[in-house]
Amino acid sequence: MNTTCGCFPSIAAASVVPVKRYNQLVPAIFPRSDVPLEGETDPAVLRQIKKLLEYVQKNPERGPKVSRRLARRLEKAMSRRQWGVALLVARTYSSLLEGLPPT
Repeated sequence: MNTTCGCFPSIAAASVVPVKRYNQLVPAIFPRSDVPLEGETDPAVLRQIKKLLEYVQKNPERGPKVSRRLARRLEKAMSRRQWGVALLVARTYSSLLEGLPPT
């Protein structure tokens, strides 16, 4: 029995509602614990940066939104004097700039 009607308009299909993956990828870069100022970057963080880079390469129109999100995170880290997080944002920016082709 096929019951398709317009009785429930508030239920939307998953394909209709867009998923903003950059809203999930940018916060995933930053670990919950303190970020050290010196030493190697955690391999898990490097994987998340790589995922973000691949996403921006596939969706270049999302680049400005990712950049704004990173800028807000940098401003927040600087105001709270979280220098490790600020350094991580700078590393993420530099990897994005190195990995993206010129427009």
